[in-house]
Amino acid sequence: MAAKPKPKAFAWVRPLNPSDIRALTALGREIPDGELLGLRTAGMLEKAAILQQRDPAGEEPGRSPPPT
Repeated sequence: MAAKPKPKAFAWVRPLNPSDIRALTALGREIPDGELLGLRTAGMLEKAAILQQRDPAGEEPGRSPPPT
């Protein structure tokens, strides 16, 4: 009987920390409200597919929405 590999995908939510704020400020990015979603994928192809998707509001994953 062959062993089944465990799935490698999982997600977590965490608040912004001071290091996140410094990095975003250094990049000239807006500091988002709310929490961050972390996501581990099974590989680079799955990661690329997720990053190419847009949410219903038209925002890209990992990007702050444009100012209104």
